[in-house]
Amino acid sequence: MIRRYFKLLIVVGLIGFFSPASAQLNLTLDASQNFTNFKFTNSQGETDVDYKGKFLGAYDLGIKVDVYKDLYFRSSIGMRKVGASYITNKVNSEWDLQFMHIELGLVYQHEFEVISLFASVSPFYENLVKGNQRLLDINYDVVASNALNTTNFGLSYQGGIITKVNDNFNI
Repeated sequence: MIRRYFKLLIVVGLIGFFSPASAQLNLTLDASQNFTNFKFTNSQGETDVDYKGKFLGAYDLGIKVDVYKDLYFRSSIGMRKVGASYITNKVNSEWDLQFMHIELGLVYQHEFEVISLFASVSPFYENLVKGNQRLLDINYDVVASNALNTTNFGLSYQGGIITKVNDNFNI
């Protein structure tokens, strides 16, 4: 499993290495707080909507390469935690999952003097690396038990503000 993640990191690095020499290359470190929209469907196909999502974190390390004016290519690799809880009749059920993901996409970033506004769209692939379901006082490793599909594909979209600290560093 470690080899697969190392290969993904090499691919991300090669994309940056073989980008055009005239393009501006930026290293990015992203951290975010995410809210999980969690739906649980049992083996009979019934969906339980009583699970409550959790606020958990995510982080990425990536590169951003100038493509044309305000348009950039973005590639990143990172970790994301998700989870949910459900309490009924004094029975507590909790899910805690951790995914490793890779994204490749486009960013539109318009710069003003001190701030920049950005929006990005990126398809992503992620793999479940850690999963735990806690029911009463018993923990179940959902990765080892193959109880869940461990791969996921999707579309990530983000927006935000970047503040310029100096010519070489932005927040």
